[in-house]
Amino acid sequence: MRGDSSPSRLLSTRLPLPGATQCIDLVRPALLVAALSLPIWGMRPLDFVKFGEIKFEYVMTIAVLAVVLMGLEAVDSGSFGVRPSAWLWGLGGVVLVSLAASLASSDPVRAVNGDIVRRDGFLMALANSVFFLTAYMLNQWGSGRWAVERVTQCLVAASLPVFAYAMAQSLGKDAFVWEAFRGAEGRAFSTLGNPIFLGAYAATVTLVAIGIWMESRPGLAGWFWTGAAGLGAAVTILTASRASWLGLAVGVMALAALAVRRGRARRGAVGFVISAVVASLLVGGVLGIAPDDRAETMAASAATLVRPGAPRNSGRMAIWPISLRMIADHPLLGLGPDSMGLHFGDYRTAEYDQVEGSDRVADKPHSSVLEWGVETGIFGAALTSGLVAAILAGAGWILFRRRRWEVGDWTLAGVWAGAGAYMLQSTITVTAIGVDGMWWILLGLLAGWLVAVGDNGSVLNE
Repeated sequence: MRGDSSPSRLLSTRLPLPGATQCIDLVRPALLVAALSLPIWGMRPLDFVKFGEIKFEYVMTIAVLAVVLMGLEAVDSGSFGVRPSAWLWGLGGVVLVSLAASLASSDPVRAVNGDIVRRDGFLMALANSVFFLTAYMLNQWGSGRWAVERVTQCLVAASLPVFAYAMAQSLGKDAFVWEAFRGAEGRAFSTLGNPIFLGAYAATVTLVAIGIWMESRPGLAGWFWTGAAGLGAAVTILTASRASWLGLAVGVMALAALAVRRGRARRGAVGFVISAVVASLLVGGVLGIAPDDRAETMAASAATLVRPGAPRNSGRMAIWPISLRMIADHPLLGLGPDSMGLHFGDYRTAEYDQVEGSDRVADKPHSSVLEWGVETGIFGAALTSGLVAAILAGAGWILFRRRRWEVGDWTLAGVWAGAGAYMLQSTITVTAIGVDGMWWILLGLLAGWLVAVGDNGSVLNE
């Protein structure tokens, strides 16, 4: 059931707020938009590493501003305005375990700041938790739904220049001269510096765009979201990131099943078909006029999906046993955030040297769950995995079982599918530094929504 979603009506569902707090309610979504765009866009071609110093600076600056905003709200209203929930307790536990793992690391300074190449230490985890909390606060009341819709729409809009640059790279028209390995086999990486990171980002944004399409009313504006979804799907394919392919496919199937369940199968089918046509035309056009290595890479990647023993899969198959040995040796607090590379020499195997080379060092396990275990121990991995799984499972259960839908529920369905696809792909590939912030924002929106839905007394609206 749809209703009036104007800000004035939605804000009236809460107690009257002081003027300063109303301003804060507008600044909060603006900070989330900045977190969803600036760290993705930022790059310095002459000093571009896997994450990038300028991206790290953007993330830290936005996170600090978000904390300052929370402080101002506390001064203005007398409280932080955060509704307690199991999700916040879980998030707090994750932060504390990560901090303990950092301090117990053989190199606490590196564990806190992160490796100079990746910048994926405790500070990054802390910033992501601030993003989660900011998004949670935005959606913890039903009155925040209008802002959630604006934030997700800005997420999709902000992806367009990133996707456009990826298309140019796929055509061999990159304006910059990067290191040779960044253009190997013609895989697009855009401003993220790595095709795996771009694939994870593109698949997630594609699913959010489909959710917005399902929410939108008939009209020209609605077609924009299907076009954006088609472009995102095309970029996902051109990254040749197989994990992202799988995540996108599962996300599309989940949204399709939800559309059938909610009696919106026809609209869903229209959106899926248009997006698929746009993606097919773009990919076909690129492969038709781009250098030959692009098409060869796509074919080789597709072939390895049904061949687990293919050479391209051998690297991560060699890293996973090494990661398990590290966890077994450091089960309590792990090695510390972003510290796997420091200890890899002690765990190197002949199998790894054979497939990757004796001069290569693996600084990530190519699996988010194993990464949490290596860096924060078994308890840290279980706590983080459990928090994410519980949020996704709880949101999915409500979306499929709830009888009465409200304004914005389809947008949140896209957020749920996108966050789930991101989690799925991250379990079998290297995590996407910097893009993780987007993921934690989406998880925060879902967690806040779960709290708001609980106000109804029954998630089924019986």
